[in-house]
Amino acid sequence: MNVELRKTFQFEAAHSLPNLPENHKCHRLHGHSFKIDVVMAGECDERLGWLMDYAEIGEAFDPILKQLDHHHLNEIDGLENPTSENIARWIWNELKPCLPLLSAIEVAELLEVPISELWARYEKGPELVSYGGGAPSPAYEFHHDGNRIWGATARMLVDFLDLMKAG
Repeated sequence: MNVELRKTFQFEAAHSLPNLPENHKCHRLHGHSFKIDVVMAGECDERLGWLMDYAEIGEAFDPILKQLDHHHLNEIDGLENPTSENIARWIWNELKPCLPLLSAIEVAELLEVPISELWARYEKGPELVSYGGGAPSPAYEFHHDGNRIWGATARMLVDFLDLMKAG
């Protein structure tokens, strides 16, 4: 049986995108919470009942995480223009030699915003629910803990605030 599994990692980092026009907001130094999904695919070992041990993925990713977490990405060799796409390519090149079953690297910039800030914008008009002057980057998950929201798109935020208002 062919299977796919993924292990998710998160890190915080600063970067700038030097190839954008100087007046673009991402040309300036800024930071993100990044979510990385390392995706493995292949034939499930019938005797063991798994594709591979998740610990192997973590062990392979750990040195990469140490290079990325709380660092300035532009200072890492190969990440002079650290777009999400280039980060994914760089991670792929680092991991593929030690994880032959690697099938994909997915990168998302996570959004984390205080609910009070979103609520203030929402009360002025749901179309104003965004972050950083524009719609947040799409993310794969949406979480809240009563005080903060992270990993959400603008549409998800408006839906969440609609539910809170309906009460």
